[in-house]
Amino acid sequence: MSISVAILGECMLELSNEESSIGNDNNLRKLSFGGDTLNTAIYLSRHDIDVSYVSALGLDSNSNWLIKNWEREGIDCSLVKRTPGLLPGLYMIDIDDEGERSFMYWRSSSAAREFFNNKTSIEEALLELINFNYIYLSGITLAIMNKETRSVLFRLLANYKNKGGKVIFDSNYRPALWPDEETAQAAYTEMYRLTNIALPTFEDEKELFNFQSEKEIAISLNKLGVEEIVIKLGVDGCMFFANDEPTYIKSNVVDVVDTTAAGDSFNAAYLASRFSGLNQDEACKAGHFLAARVVQTKGAILPKSNLSSLSANSNES
Repeated sequence: MSISVAILGECMLELSNEESSIGNDNNLRKLSFGGDTLNTAIYLSRHDIDVSYVSALGLDSNSNWLIKNWEREGIDCSLVKRTPGLLPGLYMIDIDDEGERSFMYWRSSSAAREFFNNKTSIEEALLELINFNYIYLSGITLAIMNKETRSVLFRLLANYKNKGGKVIFDSNYRPALWPDEETAQAAYTEMYRLTNIALPTFEDEKELFNFQSEKEIAISLNKLGVEEIVIKLGVDGCMFFANDEPTYIKSNVVDVVDTTAAGDSFNAAYLASRFSGLNQDEACKAGHFLAARVVQTKGAILPKSNLSSLSANSNES
Protein backbone atom coordinates (compact mmCIF):
# COMPACT_ATOMS: atom_id res chain seq x y z
CA MET A 1 0.00 0.00 0.00
CA SER A 2 1.36 3.41 -0.95
CA ILE A 3 1.77 6.01 1.77
CA SER A 4 0.25 9.45 1.19
CA VAL A 5 1.52 12.56 2.99
CA ALA A 6 0.01 16.04 2.84
CA ILE A 7 2.52 18.74 3.77
CA LEU A 8 1.34 22.19 4.88
CA GLY A 9 3.67 25.16 4.60
CA GLU A 10 5.20 27.97 2.62
CA CYS A 11 7.92 27.82 0.00
CA MET A 12 9.54 31.11 -0.98
CA LEU A 13 11.87 32.43 -3.62
CA GLU A 14 15.45 32.37 -2.36
CA LEU A 15 18.30 34.74 -3.15
CA SER A 16 21.67 33.40 -2.08
CA ASN A 17 25.24 34.54 -2.58
CA GLU A 18 27.24 32.43 -5.00
CA GLU A 19 30.38 32.67 -2.86
CA SER A 20 30.64 32.40 0.92
CA SER A 21 32.44 35.76 1.24
CA ILE A 22 29.56 38.03 2.20
CA GLY A 23 31.47 41.27 1.70
CA ASN A 24 32.44 40.62 -1.93
CA ASP A 25 30.78 43.36 -3.99
CA ASN A 26 31.09 41.23 -7.11
CA ASN A 27 28.91 38.48 -5.67
CA LEU A 28 25.95 37.56 -7.81
CA ARG A 29 22.71 36.49 -6.19
CA LYS A 30 21.35 33.16 -7.31
CA LEU A 31 17.57 32.72 -7.55
CA SER A 32 16.20 29.43 -6.32
CA PHE A 33 13.51 28.42 -3.85
CA GLY A 34 13.32 27.06 -0.34
CA GLY A 35 11.25 26.44 2.72
CA ASP A 36 11.45 23.86 5.48
CA THR A 37 8.31 21.94 4.54
CA LEU A 38 9.01 22.05 0.80
CA ASN A 39 12.52 20.69 1.37
CA THR A 40 11.07 17.76 3.27
CA ALA A 41 8.41 17.26 0.58
CA ILE A 42 11.07 16.97 -2.13
CA TYR A 43 13.20 14.48 -0.24
CA LEU A 44 10.15 12.40 0.70
CA SER A 45 9.10 12.34 -2.94
CA ARG A 46 12.59 11.20 -3.93
CA HIS A 47 12.05 8.27 -1.55
CA ASP A 48 8.95 7.34 -3.62
CA ILE A 49 6.44 8.61 -1.06
CA ASP A 50 3.24 10.13 -2.46
CA VAL A 51 3.45 13.79 -1.40
CA SER A 52 0.93 16.61 -1.84
CA TYR A 53 1.91 20.17 -0.97
CA VAL A 54 -0.71 22.44 0.59
CA SER A 55 0.09 26.12 0.16
CA ALA A 56 -0.64 29.11 -2.07
CA LEU A 57 1.07 31.03 -4.87
CA GLY A 58 0.15 33.76 -7.31
CA LEU A 59 -0.42 33.61 -11.06
CA ASP A 60 2.88 35.30 -11.92
CA SER A 61 5.82 33.82 -13.83
CA ASN A 62 7.79 33.06 -10.64
CA SER A 63 4.84 31.14 -9.20
CA ASN A 64 4.54 29.18 -12.45
CA TRP A 65 8.26 28.42 -12.25
CA LEU A 66 7.88 27.13 -8.68
CA ILE A 67 4.97 24.86 -9.57
CA LYS A 68 6.86 23.48 -12.57
CA ASN A 69 9.88 22.64 -10.40
CA TRP A 70 7.80 21.00 -7.67
CA GLU A 71 5.87 18.88 -10.15
CA ARG A 72 9.18 17.86 -11.75
CA GLU A 73 10.08 16.44 -8.33
CA GLY A 74 6.93 14.34 -8.35
CA ILE A 75 5.02 16.50 -5.85
CA ASP A 76 1.26 16.79 -6.33
CA CYS A 77 0.44 20.52 -6.50
CA SER A 78 -3.33 20.26 -6.96
CA LEU A 79 -3.81 21.62 -3.43
CA VAL A 80 -1.65 24.71 -4.03
CA LYS A 81 -4.11 27.59 -4.30
CA ARG A 82 -3.36 30.14 -7.04
CA THR A 83 -4.36 33.66 -6.00
CA PRO A 84 -4.53 36.54 -8.54
CA GLY A 85 -2.66 39.66 -7.49
CA LEU A 86 -0.46 37.98 -4.87
CA LEU A 87 3.15 36.80 -5.12
CA PRO A 88 5.44 34.23 -3.49
CA GLY A 89 7.41 35.33 -0.45
CA LEU A 90 11.11 36.11 -0.81
CA TYR A 91 14.09 35.64 1.45
CA MET A 92 17.80 36.30 1.15
CA ILE A 93 20.30 33.93 2.70
CA ASP A 94 23.95 34.57 3.50
CA ILE A 95 26.29 31.72 4.38
CA ASP A 96 29.44 32.32 6.38
CA ASP A 97 32.73 30.44 6.11
CA GLU A 98 31.57 27.90 8.71
CA GLY A 99 28.48 27.01 6.68
CA GLU A 100 26.11 28.79 9.07
CA ARG A 101 23.26 30.90 7.71
CA SER A 102 21.61 34.27 8.29
CA PHE A 103 18.33 35.37 6.72
CA MET A 104 16.31 38.40 5.64
CA TYR A 105 12.62 37.91 4.77
CA TRP A 106 9.95 39.62 2.67
CA ARG A 107 6.88 37.47 3.27
CA SER A 108 4.25 39.53 5.12
CA SER A 109 1.96 39.90 2.08
CA SER A 110 2.77 36.64 0.29
CA ALA A 111 0.10 34.41 -1.24
CA ALA A 112 0.85 31.70 1.33
CA ARG A 113 0.54 34.13 4.25
CA GLU A 114 -2.83 35.26 2.93
CA PHE A 115 -3.95 31.64 2.50
CA PHE A 116 -2.91 30.53 5.98
CA ASN A 117 -4.68 33.51 7.55
CA ASN A 118 -8.02 32.81 5.89
CA LYS A 119 -10.30 30.55 7.95
CA THR A 120 -12.35 29.41 4.95
CA SER A 121 -9.25 28.50 2.96
CA ILE A 122 -7.80 26.48 5.83
CA GLU A 123 -11.06 24.66 6.48
CA GLU A 124 -11.55 23.77 2.81
CA ALA A 125 -7.95 22.58 2.50
CA LEU A 126 -8.00 20.41 5.64
CA LEU A 127 -11.26 18.76 4.63
CA GLU A 128 -9.51 17.67 1.42
CA LEU A 129 -6.91 15.81 3.48
CA ILE A 130 -9.15 13.44 5.42
CA ASN A 131 -8.06 10.38 3.40
CA PHE A 132 -4.31 11.03 3.57
CA ASN A 133 -2.28 8.68 5.78
CA TYR A 134 -0.26 11.54 7.27
CA ILE A 135 -0.38 15.32 7.63
CA TYR A 136 2.99 17.02 8.13
CA LEU A 137 3.61 20.60 9.22
CA SER A 138 6.18 22.67 11.09
CA GLY A 139 6.44 25.46 13.61
CA ILE A 140 6.89 27.86 10.71
CA THR A 141 3.52 26.75 9.33
CA LEU A 142 1.96 27.62 12.69
CA ALA A 143 3.85 30.92 12.91
CA ILE A 144 2.53 32.33 9.63
CA MET A 145 -1.06 31.68 10.75
CA ASN A 146 -3.07 33.94 13.03
CA LYS A 147 -4.77 32.81 16.24
CA GLU A 148 -8.13 32.21 14.54
CA THR A 149 -6.76 30.06 11.73
CA ARG A 150 -4.58 28.09 14.15
CA SER A 151 -7.76 27.30 16.12
CA VAL A 152 -9.42 26.06 12.92
CA LEU A 153 -6.33 23.99 12.13
CA PHE A 154 -6.28 22.40 15.59
CA ARG A 155 -9.99 21.55 15.44
CA LEU A 156 -9.68 19.92 12.03
CA LEU A 157 -6.49 18.05 12.96
CA ALA A 158 -8.31 16.62 15.99
CA ASN A 159 -11.09 15.41 13.69
CA TYR A 160 -8.52 13.98 11.27
CA LYS A 161 -6.81 12.06 14.09
CA ASN A 162 -10.12 10.74 15.38
CA LYS A 163 -10.72 9.24 11.95
CA GLY A 164 -7.39 7.43 11.96
CA GLY A 165 -5.01 9.93 10.39
CA LYS A 166 -1.57 10.58 11.84
CA VAL A 167 0.04 13.98 12.40
CA ILE A 168 3.77 14.74 12.10
CA PHE A 169 5.26 17.94 13.54
CA ASP A 170 8.73 19.48 13.21
CA SER A 171 8.97 22.26 15.79
CA ASN A 172 11.35 24.52 13.78
CA TYR A 173 10.90 27.48 16.13
CA ARG A 174 11.66 30.92 14.66
CA PRO A 175 11.17 33.62 17.35
CA ALA A 176 11.04 36.47 14.82
CA LEU A 177 7.85 35.03 13.32
CA TRP A 178 5.91 35.10 16.61
CA PRO A 179 4.40 38.15 18.36
CA ASP A 180 5.70 36.89 21.73
CA GLU A 181 7.02 33.79 23.41
CA GLU A 182 3.79 33.05 25.32
CA THR A 183 1.76 32.84 22.09
CA ALA A 184 4.28 30.42 20.61
CA GLN A 185 4.35 28.27 23.76
CA ALA A 186 0.56 27.94 23.78
CA ALA A 187 0.44 27.07 20.07
CA TYR A 188 3.21 24.49 20.33
CA THR A 189 1.68 22.84 23.40
CA GLU A 190 -1.66 22.46 21.63
CA MET A 191 0.07 21.20 18.49
CA TYR A 192 2.00 18.56 20.40
CA ARG A 193 -1.27 17.29 21.91
CA LEU A 194 -2.37 16.53 18.34
CA THR A 195 0.94 15.04 17.19
CA ASN A 196 1.71 11.36 16.61
CA ILE A 197 5.32 11.78 15.44
CA ALA A 198 7.40 14.69 16.78
CA LEU A 199 10.73 15.69 15.20
CA PRO A 200 11.91 18.65 17.30
CA THR A 201 15.38 20.15 17.53
CA PHE A 202 16.90 20.44 21.00
CA GLU A 203 18.05 24.04 20.59
CA ASP A 204 14.56 25.15 19.50
CA GLU A 205 12.86 23.50 22.46
CA LYS A 206 15.47 24.88 24.84
CA GLU A 207 14.93 28.40 23.51
CA LEU A 208 11.14 28.22 23.61
CA PHE A 209 10.50 26.19 26.78
CA ASN A 210 13.83 26.45 28.60
CA PHE A 211 14.33 22.67 28.65
CA GLN A 212 17.79 21.72 29.85
CA SER A 213 18.10 18.23 28.40
CA GLU A 214 16.76 16.20 25.52
CA LYS A 215 15.34 13.63 27.92
CA GLU A 216 13.35 16.37 29.64
CA ILE A 217 11.88 17.31 26.24
CA ALA A 218 11.00 13.70 25.46
CA ILE A 219 9.28 13.14 28.80
CA SER A 220 7.26 16.34 28.36
CA LEU A 221 6.14 15.40 24.83
CA ASN A 222 5.31 11.89 25.96
CA LYS A 223 3.02 13.31 28.65
CA LEU A 224 1.25 15.38 25.98
CA GLY A 225 0.47 12.16 24.10
CA VAL A 226 3.15 12.11 21.40
CA GLU A 227 3.73 8.47 20.40
CA GLU A 228 7.03 8.71 18.50
CA ILE A 229 9.76 11.19 19.39
CA VAL A 230 13.08 11.95 17.71
CA ILE A 231 15.08 14.93 18.96
CA LYS A 232 17.68 16.34 16.58
CA LEU A 233 20.95 17.34 18.29
CA GLY A 234 22.88 18.96 15.45
CA VAL A 235 26.46 17.70 15.13
CA ASP A 236 25.83 15.38 18.10
CA GLY A 237 23.30 13.33 16.15
CA CYS A 238 19.86 12.60 17.53
CA MET A 239 18.02 10.84 20.31
CA PHE A 240 14.87 8.78 19.98
CA PHE A 241 12.70 8.00 22.96
CA ALA A 242 10.95 4.63 23.20
CA ASN A 243 9.63 2.66 26.17
CA ASP A 244 10.66 5.54 28.47
CA GLU A 245 14.30 5.07 27.46
CA PRO A 246 16.52 7.36 25.35
CA THR A 247 18.70 5.98 22.56
CA TYR A 248 21.41 8.15 20.99
CA ILE A 249 22.50 7.84 17.36
CA LYS A 250 25.64 9.66 16.28
CA SER A 251 25.65 11.82 13.16
CA ASN A 252 27.98 11.21 10.22
CA VAL A 253 31.26 13.15 10.43
CA VAL A 254 31.67 15.30 7.30
CA ASP A 255 33.09 18.64 6.18
CA VAL A 256 30.19 21.08 6.39
CA VAL A 257 29.67 23.52 3.52
CA ASP A 258 26.08 24.65 4.14
CA THR A 259 23.71 23.53 6.91
CA THR A 260 20.57 24.55 4.98
CA ALA A 261 17.95 21.75 5.06
CA ALA A 262 19.99 19.46 7.30
CA GLY A 263 17.02 18.93 9.59
CA ASP A 264 14.47 18.92 6.76
CA SER A 265 16.32 16.18 4.89
CA PHE A 266 16.84 14.18 8.10
CA ASN A 267 13.09 14.28 8.68
CA ALA A 268 12.36 13.01 5.17
CA ALA A 269 14.80 10.09 5.28
CA TYR A 270 13.73 9.16 8.81
CA LEU A 271 10.03 9.16 7.89
CA ALA A 272 10.51 7.32 4.61
CA SER A 273 12.44 4.63 6.47
CA ARG A 274 9.73 4.30 9.09
CA PHE A 275 7.03 4.14 6.41
CA SER A 276 8.94 1.27 4.79
CA GLY A 277 9.00 -0.69 8.06
CA LEU A 278 12.48 0.07 9.44
CA ASN A 279 12.91 0.51 13.18
CA GLN A 280 13.80 3.85 14.78
CA ASP A 281 17.51 3.04 15.06
CA GLU A 282 17.76 2.27 11.33
CA ALA A 283 15.57 5.25 10.42
CA CYS A 284 17.75 7.67 12.42
CA LYS A 285 20.86 6.37 10.65
CA ALA A 286 19.14 6.90 7.29
CA GLY A 287 18.28 10.44 8.37
CA HIS A 288 21.87 11.18 9.32
CA PHE A 289 23.16 9.71 6.08
CA LEU A 290 21.03 11.98 3.92
CA ALA A 291 21.63 15.05 6.10
CA ALA A 292 25.38 14.46 5.82
CA ARG A 293 25.10 14.45 2.03
CA VAL A 294 23.06 17.65 2.07
CA VAL A 295 25.40 19.69 4.28
CA GLN A 296 28.37 18.93 2.03
CA THR A 297 26.75 20.85 -0.83
CA LYS A 298 25.55 24.43 -1.15
CA GLY A 299 21.79 24.82 -1.11
CA ALA A 300 18.89 22.91 0.36
CA ILE A 301 18.25 20.49 -2.49
CA LEU A 302 20.89 18.10 -3.78
CA PRO A 303 21.07 17.62 -7.53
CA LYS A 304 19.53 14.28 -8.43
CA SER A 305 22.86 13.30 -9.98
CA ASN A 306 24.35 13.38 -6.46
CA LEU A 307 21.81 10.88 -5.18
CA SER A 308 22.82 7.55 -6.62
CA SER A 309 21.59 6.06 -3.35
CA LEU A 310 19.56 7.37 -0.45
CA SER A 311 20.25 4.29 1.61
CA ALA A 312 22.02 4.49 4.94
CA ASN A 313 23.96 1.37 3.95
CA SER A 314 26.92 3.33 2.65
CA ASN A 315 30.64 3.24 3.27
CA GLU A 316 30.62 6.97 4.05
CA SER A 317 31.37 7.82 7.66
